[in-house]
Amino acid sequence: MTDTRRLIALAALALAPGYLNDFLNMRASGAVEWLAADYGSKLLTLALILALPDLRGAVAGAWNGRGLRARPAADTAAWTLMSAAMIYGAFIYIKPDLDVLAPGWKLFTFPAIDDPDILAFDLTAGLALTAVAEELGFRALLKTVIERVTDNRGALVAGSALLFALIHWSNGLGNMAVAFVAGVALMALYLRTGSLWPCVAAHYAVDFLLFA
Repeated sequence: MTDTRRLIALAALALAPGYLNDFLNMRASGAVEWLAADYGSKLLTLALILALPDLRGAVAGAWNGRGLRARPAADTAAWTLMSAAMIYGAFIYIKPDLDVLAPGWKLFTFPAIDDPDILAFDLTAGLALTAVAEELGFRALLKTVIERVTDNRGALVAGSALLFALIHWSNGLGNMAVAFVAGVALMALYLRTGSLWPCVAAHYAVDFLLFA
């Protein structure tokens, strides 16, 4: 197996929990079971990326701050805010219409979290885990993988965004469309800043606004 094929296979293994956990979500009887499946899938993805040398090498430098130090802080802040605004705007203005057009696509709805302690944990550690795991997998790792196949930036942004949208397959067409917009915005932000930190910040901020 060539190095590129090996990396693609290992990346697929690491990202698979994000696609498979929807089956567990649809069987969850409440918020606790849903969160356990969701957290578990994110932790498994992180564990695989950190444990497998090929994947660890593929994301090396993702947290590097040199890209941030090389540009004005105001530029990074503006791009981070713009990315978050694009994603939140897609949720407000695109998702409702698509959900109405294709109601049959929505197989799972996030259950309400009634316990204030569980909600507080989810809005802090839970959303942070989601942001870190998904940005490491669908931005840093996929950037390296796709760049092994093509140097076309459009293919990189669109391909990674599509793969990110598909992990939301049980949440309906509207959520998938929002995830695609998020994938485009966050990969553009990653390419612009050269660091995953702004992507994590934007991702966390949007999720906090949506789930708080």
